[in-house]
Amino acid sequence: MTKVCCFDIIMMFLSLLFVFFGGESMKARITNIISIALILVLLFSQSAVCESELLYEKYGYEEEFEYEDEYIAHALKSTVACIRLEYSASVRYTPVTFNIDSIRAYIESLYYELDGEYTQEEISEYVFSDMKQDIIGYLEWGSEKSIDVFLAAQGSGVVISEEGYLATNAHVVTLTDEDKELECINYLQSNIIEDIDEIVSQLSELDIELTTEQINGIYETVVSETKDSYTIGRVKEELYVCFPSSDGDTDIEKDRAYKAKVIEKGVSLSLGNEGITEDAAILKINEESLVALPLSESYPQANSKIVTAGFPVAAETVFQAAGSDESVLSVSIGTGNISRQISVKGHDYKAMEITTTISGGNSGGPSVDKYLNIEGLNTYVNSDDYRFAYMIPAEYVIDLSEDIDLVRDDVTKTFLTGLQMLQKGYGAAAYECFEYVSDIREDTPYIENLMELAQDSPWEYPEGIVDNETRYVIDYELVMIIGGGIMGVVLVAVIIILICKSKKKKKQKNLNQNIYTEPRTRENITNGR
Repeated sequence: MTKVCCFDIIMMFLSLLFVFFGGESMKARITNIISIALILVLLFSQSAVCESELLYEKYGYEEEFEYEDEYIAHALKSTVACIRLEYSASVRYTPVTFNIDSIRAYIESLYYELDGEYTQEEISEYVFSDMKQDIIGYLEWGSEKSIDVFLAAQGSGVVISEEGYLATNAHVVTLTDEDKELECINYLQSNIIEDIDEIVSQLSELDIELTTEQINGIYETVVSETKDSYTIGRVKEELYVCFPSSDGDTDIEKDRAYKAKVIEKGVSLSLGNEGITEDAAILKINEESLVALPLSESYPQANSKIVTAGFPVAAETVFQAAGSDESVLSVSIGTGNISRQISVKGHDYKAMEITTTISGGNSGGPSVDKYLNIEGLNTYVNSDDYRFAYMIPAEYVIDLSEDIDLVRDDVTKTFLTGLQMLQKGYGAAAYECFEYVSDIREDTPYIENLMELAQDSPWEYPEGIVDNETRYVIDYELVMIIGGGIMGVVLVAVIIILICKSKKKKKQKNLNQNIYTEPRTRENITNGR
């Protein structure tokens, strides 16, 4: 149904007014140009005026709506992201080697030195026997070698602002120097084992079989020497936020990965250390129009129900072991309760014990209440008993986000309105909301699944809502931009016309001054009488 806005009426009136008083003079031409400009503003403004639908107002978005578990899960799938911290470096070290050719040359030199007193076979047997007793003495240090080290840590996070802000745990986005050094040593030890395996293989060609004790002795000696001499270079550390695709396909090749940066971060949790504090962090990606969840401003209450979400590494490992790349970005949803509040003696630190199961990779994921408010972030488990898991309250995230505008406006409200309509059984209204979100951001996670779910629901609208009934608003900012641009062009055109007119008058004046006029003689004057 087309509606005429007051803005349109005013523009049409002014346009007709200028055209009516137009003429052929210069002033009239300028007036006509202005009238044309006003008409253009009228036409272009149609893209900004009377177009934006406030669907969440149309369908009565409810702030305190009680969502059922199924619809809470849908919301979490569209707002929870996988956080990946990637570290890479180049490690240089000197590998140990065994040169068969040099051993053979040594045996041959002994043969000639002893002047045939022993056969070459006897000398070889003697040398090989000595090598078995002291193999390390026959090893050599080779040329410096470089290996690439790669470390990837995985956690979870949740969108808290449509403008690309996410909340997670500080330890998810933190790699300590000890972590990096340990990973470099692990890679180093793995390569040393490969070097020693090559030596054992070469010795086998000489029929020299080493015992396990001898092999371990070589390994310990080489590792001890190498730990003090290796160097690290080309260090690179990158942080990514990864979302599942819009159709819910969890194949790792179809994820949406965005580079992120840490905006705010508390101190990473480490039980037993003096510096224990809030284990929270705020991330930023250069993306907008994300569906976001609100942070609870009230403190979590014991025995209240929660729903948790995250990307556990264990699930990924199981699927990869089965030969599948899928489910790497499949959000794991769990339900449980808040058992009790705990604190650390001597520290201003609080955490909540929860009954849901979490594991590595779940850290940083949200626990939400029935209103989809984020009650806290899943943080750690009891290593002695995985039945006990803990989350930090949302207040730590709120403290870090004091200087950040946490926007949850049109996109979020329309998305949540779609969930509310879906839960109430109004599939047509839900589809309209999800389609609107998809039009704004087509790669919104799982949005295509929700649209299909809405299509499979009863195709109905809430009572009193007409299918094509639309509410309109004016995007004044866009109108001003379009109008200002056109009026600017008009102003330039007017100035050019005025300049051309001025030059024309000046040229005519000069021409008149240069016209030759014959002087009037006395005769002419007399005749003129």
